[in-house]
This record gives sequence, structure tokens and C-alpha cells, in this order.
Amino acid sequence: MNSLNFKKDLLGMLEALIFASQEAISTEKLHDILKQHDEELTKKEVDAALYELENLWQDKGLSLKKLAGGYVFATSEKYAFLIQKLMQEKPVQITKGQTEVLAIVAYRQPITRVDVDQIRGVDSSSAIKRLMQLNLLKILGKSEGLGRALLYGTTKYFLEFFALGSLNDLPSLKQYESLGDDEQNNEEVLAQNITIKDLFDSAQENPMFSEKTKRLSDEALKSLDEALLNIDDANKNFNGENIG
Repeated sequence: MNSLNFKKDLLGMLEALIFASQEAISTEKLHDILKQHDEELTKKEVDAALYELENLWQDKGLSLKKLAGGYVFATSEKYAFLIQKLMQEKPVQITKGQTEVLAIVAYRQPITRVDVDQIRGVDSSSAIKRLMQLNLLKILGKSEGLGRALLYGTTKYFLEFFALGSLNDLPSLKQYESLGDDEQNNEEVLAQNITIKDLFDSAQENPMFSEKTKRLSDEALKSLDEALLNIDDANKNFNGENIG
């Protein structure tokens, strides 16, 4: 394929790669693959083509979305009611206890099961196991403490499942503090806009979020994002076990 045709067909090739990928595919990976066929192709050209694709796929049955740090094709939310009728499988259902564990890990990762248990006040083994089966949680490595307990964190699929671009898209802890009194006292509003924190917030004597975590929420979420990107390094140190 010559350079002229390559540039002409760039949008189509990007569509094919994104559609064929089993997970959200990053701009960098797309560029690396395409550059093997055209060394002059720049990342800036790929970015521009992806931007054009996003506009082309607006208001259609499918849309191009950026999730989990990459691009995926997804059915439009507008037609979700039709897709639900088509799908034979039951949607993934998460219990309240599993939601509590997932939320705790999302905000506190990397975290051990013992720490999760202390926050919830009950054993979380079965919930963690189920969330790992659903590929929402994974083992990041081992702690440095006594017994070298396993450390758990969220997966890339967790971001895709909740339509998050990164962990920074999780609700900021400061957002909860800024809720107005009227909104807090409105039962109807709370019922329609329930948040993750509403489902797992611990008793006053054992708060979910420490004061230090609240003060440094933005920095903490940034660190969590970096930890997610370094999962591969952690995997290599975990006895070669496949924990993907």
C-alpha cells in the first residue's frame, strides 16, 4: 500500500483496528501498528483522524468512545432499550456487599483484604472472589507488611464497565462534602441519584475516608491511576502467575 492510499484509508483502518480489538485500544498502540506500514505517519495525524472519527460516528447506532485510556465502539445509549431486548444473557448484577468492596478498593487501592474487612466490619473474601471472577478486581502484588498479604486493585475492565476514562473520573471526595443541605434532605433526589459512597459509607466511628485522604483526594486519585498503569510490573513479581 503506497503512502497516498495509506493516508486516504487511514480512517477505515482505524475503524477496523478499534472494532477488532477485544479491549479499549490506545492511540499509542494504534500508531505503533500503523507506523509499521507507513514510517512517516505521525501520532498527531492519528489523533486528528480519531477526532474526525468521533464526529463521524455521532448520532448513529454505534458511537466511538474513549474509555479506559483507549478507544472502543459501543452501541448508542439512545438505543439501549432495544439492545436489552436482544440480549439473552442476564446483565451483570452486583450485590450491595460487592458494591461496597468494589468502591472501597477503587478509592483505597492497592489494599489488602484485611483492610477491606476492617472498613466494612465483615468478612469480604467471597465478595472479592466474585469481583475477580467478573474481572472487576485483580491482584496487584503483595504488601510489605507481616505475612505479605495480597494487594487488590481495580482492572482496566472496571473502567470500561463504569464508562470511566481513568480513575481520575471517579467522583472526587470533595464533591460529597459540597452537597447542599436541601439536596441531602430530599429523599426523592437521593433515591434517584444514589452514589457509590451512599452504598458503603461506614459508621461514624469507622469512617470510610480518613481526613488525610480527604485532604489529598486529587493527589490520591492520580497515584491510583499511575498504579494501574504499572500493574504489568507488579505481575512480574508475583511468581509469574497470570492474574489478568
